[in-house]
Amino acid sequence: MNIYLDWTVTVLWWICYPVAVIVYYLAIILFALASFLWRPLAFLLQPVVYLARAIVAVLAIPIQLLVKLEPLYNYLGIAALIGIIGGLGLAYVYKTTHRLLRLDDRDVRPNRDAKQYRQIKAKQKATIDQPIMSPSYLSPSDSVHSRVSKGRSRTLLSTAIMEEVDSDY
Repeated sequence: MNIYLDWTVTVLWWICYPVAVIVYYLAIILFALASFLWRPLAFLLQPVVYLARAIVAVLAIPIQLLVKLEPLYNYLGIAALIGIIGGLGLAYVYKTTHRLLRLDDRDVRPNRDAKQYRQIKAKQKATIDQPIMSPSYLSPSDSVHSRVSKGRSRTLLSTAIMEEVDSDY
């Protein structure tokens, strides 16, 4: 060993050993004083400590439940990841085959502005407002209807009601 290193260790031993002994005995004295003061203080704080432990136990219940359910949410998380990856893969395959087979749905209707839209709606309204049958057929005038019913009125009671006949043939 080096002579200078040996000399340094010896000097440090003679300096640090007495300091370490003094610090050791001071620590024992401080610990005795602290325990002398701590025991009555701990006795007085005992209800607070029990209440705090009960609150911590109640607050720890959800965490304990999560620990018990950890395999379940690991399984569901992996299943969700597999589902997302599978869905994205299927969407990519669908989009690619759709594009390769040229099945793109192109919008055949051209874009129209508000003026064209109003014109189309006006035409549709005009066709709806026109009656399906001619007004001469709908109006009661001298026509076939008036010639048939010259002397009598055709009411529901004057018309013949045909009944169905059940046949055993």
